[in-house]
Amino acid sequence: MGSLKHRTIRLIRSTGSLVRLGAVVLLMVAAGMFLSDSGVRADEGAQFINLPGPAQYGKKFPEARVLRIDDRGWLEITRYKDEQLGVVTVVTGFDCRSGDEICSGLERGEFADSARHYRDLAAAGLDDVRTRRGLASSLFLQGDLAGAVRAYSWASSGYPADPDVRNGLGIALLELGVVAQATEEFQALLAEPGYRVYRAAALNNLGNAHRAAKRFEQADDEYRRALLADPELVAAHYNHGVTLMDLDRHAEAASAFRNVTRRLPNLVEGYLNEGLALLRAKEPIRAAVALHRARDLSPDNPAVSLALGLASHEVGLDEQAV
Repeated sequence: MGSLKHRTIRLIRSTGSLVRLGAVVLLMVAAGMFLSDSGVRADEGAQFINLPGPAQYGKKFPEARVLRIDDRGWLEITRYKDEQLGVVTVVTGFDCRSGDEICSGLERGEFADSARHYRDLAAAGLDDVRTRRGLASSLFLQGDLAGAVRAYSWASSGYPADPDVRNGLGIALLELGVVAQATEEFQALLAEPGYRVYRAAALNNLGNAHRAAKRFEQADDEYRRALLADPELVAAHYNHGVTLMDLDRHAEAASAFRNVTRRLPNLVEGYLNEGLALLRAKEPIRAAVALHRARDLSPDNPAVSLALGLASHEVGLDEQAV
């Protein structure tokens, strides 16, 4: 009976998720956002997937930047918005491990090739959850967010309880600005006792949803919980640092960014943000050390040069600052 009750509750939650998704889809259709070259509709099977063709509309979002792929096949990604590095999002559901062909291509940013790979699999009759969510996630990384929601909808129609599909739907909706529903998706995923393996990813992405709604204290609470679930999750360390900066807790933010660079020693933005946090914490000498490391990695980066000039001025090296 307990098992039946659990399955019934899960079905109700999954059905509710699809109903809410339907409302979002209708809004997107009305807004003219839903036209893309994804070639997928929620009510169509694999035989209706179109092979790649010219897009009817240009992409409205930049392609993702993959910061890391961990041993579970989780992608920690971000996008540049207004020349600033955004929050770091965790994408799950790719069946790859570091060094695999799919992973290697994703690390190089070959998202269109990945989408084509999964379309070809579906067109060849391999219509399963891996193919559907692989296509949806590839479109998400490529910046075709309308197409990604469309493909996640297709995946949800056949596999409504799949945690990777639900996480993917949440992150796609969040980037489209549908914050309330994205929050619900992550909270529902966290409420499922069988999905504990996804806890760190869902908590990080839920933190991003709170951050998008300017709920910085709540966002930071979720990032802290994500780090308790997985202390090695770079996304949560980075987002924790950015949010602490918003909360004017600059010394703590510098420590958070230091945890980022320990795990990703070639991430320029980690050292840059550490330096900026230390500047605001009135520690210009330590800031200069971090910023010099950033300049070693990116000599022509104007943001690094500006920050290093400020740090030099703070310690009295005015000629170097100029």
